[in-house]
Amino acid sequence: MHLAKIAVSEIREPVQVARAVIDEDKLEELVVSIRRLGIINPLTVEMVEGGYEVIAGHRRLLAARRAGLVAVPCMVRSARDPNPTALKLHENLYRQELTPVEEAAFFAELLTECDNDTDTLCELVKQSRGYVEGRLNLLRGDPDVLEAVAAQEITLGVAEELNKLERHEDRVYYLGWATQTGATRAMVRSWRASVAAQMPVTPGAAEHGFTAPPPAHDVPDIFICALCKRKEPITDLRPVHVHQFCQIQLDAAMSRRAESERIQEAEVSNADAAKAAV
Repeated sequence: MHLAKIAVSEIREPVQVARAVIDEDKLEELVVSIRRLGIINPLTVEMVEGGYEVIAGHRRLLAARRAGLVAVPCMVRSARDPNPTALKLHENLYRQELTPVEEAAFFAELLTECDNDTDTLCELVKQSRGYVEGRLNLLRGDPDVLEAVAAQEITLGVAEELNKLERHEDRVYYLGWATQTGATRAMVRSWRASVAAQMPVTPGAAEHGFTAPPPAHDVPDIFICALCKRKEPITDLRPVHVHQFCQIQLDAAMSRRAESERIQEAEVSNADAAKAAV
C-alpha cells in the first residue's frame, strides 16, 4: 500500500454502500473541517478499470466533493495488502455506529464474500448468530417495515414482530398503529398473538376491557371514523383510546341528534306541503 494524491474525479463510490442514510449534519461538519484543515486521514482506495474505488472513506469522499477539493490523499491498496473486506469492516463497524438498516445492508454485502455462510459472517463481525440473522431478516422482510426502521419510526424489535405477520394487510394495518402510537415490541407481539388466535383487536382495546372490531381486511387501508362514521385512509385518522361505555353514549347521542334532525326536516317538509295545498 502506498500514499498518493488522486484527483477526486477519478475516485468512484463503493458499488455497495453500507451506510443507507448519511447524517447530513455530521457530513456538513466534516465539510467545514476539510475546508479548514484538509483531509487529515487519507482515503483507502484500490485500482479498478478506469480509476479507483473507495474501500474506506466514503463519507470523506462525499465531503471532499462538497468542499470543492480537486485531489485528495489516498492509501492505494495493492494485491499484497490485507483483504479489503477487513478494511471495510473496520471503517464501517468501528469508526461510526451504523443504524440497523445500514448494518443489515453491510452484513448482506459481507455474506456474499463469506460464500453465504452465516456462521463465517458471524465470526467475521464478532456478533452472535441471532444478532446477524436479525439484521439480515430485516432486508428479507416487508419493504414498508424496512422503510419505517430506516426512518426511525419503529425499532428493530417492533420490525421483527411485524415481519412475523403472514398477511400483508395485517402488516400494513399494525405498522400504521405502531408508527403512530410508538408501540413497543411487547405490544406488537400481543397484537400478533391476537391475529394468530383469529381475534384481531384495535391496539389499546384490551387494556380497557373490551374487544374492538377486527381490521377490514378487504380494504386494509380504509377505516371508519368513530365520530362521523365516514370511511377514510388511516393516514387521515388519529388513533385515540375511548372507553366502551363512552363510545356507546357517544353513538346514542349522535343517533338522537340524527333522529331529531330527521324529524325537523320532516316537519318543515310537511309545513311546506300544507302551504302549497292552500
